[in-house]
Amino acid sequence: MPHPFRALPGRLAPVVLCCLLALVPLLVGPTSAGAAPVADPPPASVAQYLYSTPSGSAVGPWCHPQDLTPCSLGNDLVRRIDAVPPGGVVDVVMYSTTRVDMAQALVGAAARGVSVRVLTSHPKPDGEKSGDVADRVQVLVDQLRLLRRPVKVGWGSLSRSGRAGIEHRKLVLIDPDPAVDGDEETISDSGNWTYSLDTAYNDRTVVTDRCLYAATRKHLDVLWKDKAAKRIDALPTCDGRRRLWMMPEVRTDPVLAWAKQARCGLGARVTFANFYLTGSKADLVDQLIRFRRAGAYVQVAANDELTGHYSTTQKRRMVAAGIKVYDVSVLLDPVTGRKVYDHQKSLSATGCGEAFSAQGSTTQNSTAYTKNGNAVVTSSVWSDAAAMQAGFATMVAGAHRLTAADLG
Repeated sequence: MPHPFRALPGRLAPVVLCCLLALVPLLVGPTSAGAAPVADPPPASVAQYLYSTPSGSAVGPWCHPQDLTPCSLGNDLVRRIDAVPPGGVVDVVMYSTTRVDMAQALVGAAARGVSVRVLTSHPKPDGEKSGDVADRVQVLVDQLRLLRRPVKVGWGSLSRSGRAGIEHRKLVLIDPDPAVDGDEETISDSGNWTYSLDTAYNDRTVVTDRCLYAATRKHLDVLWKDKAAKRIDALPTCDGRRRLWMMPEVRTDPVLAWAKQARCGLGARVTFANFYLTGSKADLVDQLIRFRRAGAYVQVAANDELTGHYSTTQKRRMVAAGIKVYDVSVLLDPVTGRKVYDHQKSLSATGCGEAFSAQGSTTQNSTAYTKNGNAVVTSSVWSDAAAMQAGFATMVAGAHRLTAADLG
């Protein structure tokens, strides 16, 4: 086969060769010392919002039809822990656990060489009966006794007086390989490690981000050294974005702070689901009413039967303002026929100048000194507001919308 350049007229070959050489910088990029620097890509951050529905069914990108194990939040967490290889790290902060499968996942991880730590409520916390929390963590303690390799277990002593308190966070931190950056997961749940995680309306945020993981792990390290509650004056912010991890010890609740400055008017859509909506959340209700009066579409999920938790006064205020308030407690489990309840703790907003989302064991700071909570608070491109609103719509599809007559 003749050489391609030999087939060209002699005077054209140098011209073609020069043109090809001129294209090299365009193909491979600048190489000279004076070339413009290429910006480093931002660190990989992945946020997933997952939610469960009654009877153990669940909705989320991790559900696959070919799975033999029912897709649920509980099974999802067991799978994530089971996938951590030897040398990995798992940190758990929980209120309680009664699930043997989830406790066994921690035991199995430690047995294969994973560093496992568990921070949970004190067996005899202030403000609760001495046996209540002890019974809830006994399943975990029993499973740990079967393991010879130690799993560190700490009792949360979280009251500011230094006395035994209630650990209300629901966190799992996973680092499969501490030598590799970018695969760390920070998992926030609304529910405890109990079977109700799959039989009530719960939700979960899974964030794959090194900065958020490191900031949260640093705070947990402090708690391990000194279980007394710590006041945090500054929330972690990563890469200039509003990626915040909320603890109730902070002086300013970031969810309420956002709501007070947000401009949610015509075209905006706001949803709020929270197991506890007592009078202490009146300040957040004030902002939801302000959004509605400005023309925003606002919806709230409530457990109407739990009168000890949900304030009738706050519901009356919202209904009078035109906010759609749904009673989720009238929904029935399609298998057992029992009533289910909304245990989600999330707030989402779109059309307010930026997308905003918050999810965790509490989405608005109203806990007492003896409790502790968490929430992932995000905005702009990093927000899962749209996914939260889809989950909210699924939950309230069969719920009763409260009226003034319902509230007396």
